Amino acid sequence: MLVVPELELELDRVGRSAVGAGGLGAGGEACVYCRRVGRGRTMLVVPELELELDRVGRSAKMQEELRQLRQLRDEYDDRIQRLRWSIARGGQQGQQQRGGEGGAVGDEQSRKDAQALLEAAEEQRAKLKSRHSALLRAHHRQFHPVWGQLMKTGHQNSRFAHQLERYACLYTSHVSNIAFVSPEKSFMGRLERLAHEWEYEEAQEDEERRNGAPSFGPGAAVDDIGSTSSTW
Repeated sequence: MLVVPELELELDRVGRSAVGAGGLGAGGEACVYCRRVGRGRTMLVVPELELELDRVGRSAKMQEELRQLRQLRDEYDDRIQRLRWSIARGGQQGQQQRGGEGGAVGDEQSRKDAQALLEAAEEQRAKLKSRHSALLRAHHRQFHPVWGQLMKTGHQNSRFAHQLERYACLYTSHVSNIAFVSPEKSFMGRLERLAHEWEYEEAQEDEERRNGAPSFGPGAAVDDIGSTSSTW
């Protein structure tokens, strides 16, 4: 759906004949591009968003467990890589530095200990992966038994979410959600973050959880109007 705010100003800017998809010579999917010509703004109405937000709010505990499992898998990946590197490096150093029988026995014992730790870590990682995959499938089935979550594919944004971000300035589940929004309201785009900024923020949140600080998660009130553009 195409929504052109401040319609009177748009009429002055582009003329009556240019307002709307027909006047701009746009049809079908091309409607989403007309804001670039007429300097209007687009709002995508996504009825499924209402159910999506409801399911997200109900699955807060599951999402937290998924986050923790994902973090644990990363930690075990790092641990396994360090152990493998240590075993390989220790074997090379042992061959160069081994000068007597006693040293050989010590090197061999250290290698066996490291190998045992490696096997235990790999076994634990496999269990975590199985649990994580099963829980992620169950999480997506809450939204739709076949297609899963509308906005996500696994932990990444879905193709639909990418298109939504690219072509819609705003999106909402119902047109009536903007009934009480002032015509002068300016919707600012969300702050973009790089990977290191996300990691810093997650570290801060983990510290707050350990310290018992209150958190405002999916259980809090959710604004049903999403902004994707830099400014509206």
